[in-house]
Parts: sequence; structure tokens; C-alpha cells
Amino acid sequence: MSRNSRIATGALVLAFSVVPLACGSSSQPAFCGDEENFRQSIADFGDSLKTLDPAAIEVAGENVKTSGNTMLEAARSDYPEETTAIRKSLNETAAGLDNLETDKQQPAAIAALVSDVVLLKSNLETFASASSSDCN
Repeated sequence: MSRNSRIATGALVLAFSVVPLACGSSSQPAFCGDEENFRQSIADFGDSLKTLDPAAIEVAGENVKTSGNTMLEAARSDYPEETTAIRKSLNETAAGLDNLETDKQQPAAIAALVSDVVLLKSNLETFASASSSDCN
């Protein structure tokens, strides 16, 4: 290996070892990124409701629950009031997803899930407003 190749290789190794340090030095709490993931999963869930496909709704609903729970775990000690409201909305959404199991309940369950999405968005906006000083 030539001297220039060794220098180039060394520079690459050094560069890649510094990148994780730079990325991990953010002063924002973890829930800031989790909030964006949760926001996207709510949007995807709303889109799935338009399909009227119970399987797609189930998948999107599970993503909402997972991303919501992740954000709540990271933020609940800093924002207990706001996260409690989101937790309640997530529980209502989970109950609504359970109602998709029978054909007779699907239209009403989907209609109820639409209102759950509206409530999730509203509670997330309240949380975002309260936590904006941490996440900007």
C-alpha cells in the first residue's frame, strides 16, 4: 500500500469515527425525533383509514401505537400532562382497532378511528407546543 493510500485510508477512518460523535452531541432530547416519527405515523394512519382496508388500518394503527409509546416513554417525565392526554388517545385508538375484528363492526369502527386520529393530532399539537423550546 502506497503512502498516499495509507493517508487516505487513515483520513477515512478518522472521518467515520468522528461522525457518530457529532451526531450524538445534539442538545435536543430524544423525544424530539420521536415526535416527528409519531407525527408521520399518525398521518399514515389517517391515510390508511381512507382505504377502508382493515388489514392496512391494523398495520398503520400498530405503527401509531409503537411510535406513540416510544415518544411517551422519552417525554413523560418532562411533560406528564401532555403525555397523559396522548396515552388516553392511544388507548382509545387501540380499543377502536380491536373493533375492526368483525365485519359488522368495521364501518362504525373505522368512523370512530377517524375521530381518534383527529384527537391524536390535537393532543400531539398540544405536546409540540409545550415542548417547542426543547425541540427547536
